[in-house]
Amino acid sequence: MDAQKTRYLSWKNSVHLPAVGKSDHLRVLLNSAKGHNNYDDFRTVNDIVYPTFKEGCYALDLLNDDKEWNNALLETVNGQ
Repeated sequence: MDAQKTRYLSWKNSVHLPAVGKSDHLRVLLNSAKGHNNYDDFRTVNDIVYPTFKEGCYALDLLNDDKEWNNALLETVNGQ
């Protein structure tokens, strides 16, 4: 494991991240989906419009593990 990833994992284990909110779920959808024209498009999966961005994320299997959050944090670390 490289030094940067080790630093990231140490930071992740030591920091208490704030509660996840609606804007965080929208951010995950924005990073994973292309070509949407409105908010309903982001909440639509397989022609089903979900009531919240969070449910849309789960329908797309984006929140069942920490992969998306870890990728976003790693991108932030790599950008510094």
